[in-house]
Amino acid sequence: MIAVNRILMSLSGQAGVAAFNVVYNISILCAAISDGTVIATEPMLSSYRSECNLDNIRFTLRLSLFWSGVISLAFAVLLAAFSALASSLFGMREGLELAYTTTGIRVFSLSILPALVNAVFGGYYQAILREQLAYLITFLRSFIFYLVALFLCTRQGMDNFWFVFLIAELLTLFGWVPVAAFSGGMLQLHDIDMSRVTS
Repeated sequence: MIAVNRILMSLSGQAGVAAFNVVYNISILCAAISDGTVIATEPMLSSYRSECNLDNIRFTLRLSLFWSGVISLAFAVLLAAFSALASSLFGMREGLELAYTTTGIRVFSLSILPALVNAVFGGYYQAILREQLAYLITFLRSFIFYLVALFLCTRQGMDNFWFVFLIAELLTLFGWVPVAAFSGGMLQLHDIDMSRVTS
């Protein structure tokens, strides 16, 4: 937050900082969808993991991705379509503040689905005892690739700054998916002993 605020002050002054705070608050609302999904499914997934019940693990993950994806997609479409209204709800009604915030919300809406996938799989890996993958996702999306995206986007001016969210989430997705795929598959269920399944 300190780094972002300092960069925005040099790029666009107080209008940019104010716009970022609005977009950041909206990102917290969007994160509530994935966080709620993770909180709801982690106890079930960990129970199914201890039962060696692979069918229920797959079903729960599929269900959580589908419904949180539907809700997130609807939210993203609404944000993109009504970005000016969302901006005005936060008090951004005219001038550069409105322009920056409206653009920021529209561009941010593109990152909602990749962020959801990253967050849900992070919680999934945590629940099935693949903590290293969960840590990798969190570390990449909230630190490494966020800083990389920040560096890349701020060199192109304020209009491109908003792609920080999208680039960070996409780079994270492209970072952990190959690691998971080459270390036992996306679901990471390859070494579970199926001779003692409890249901």
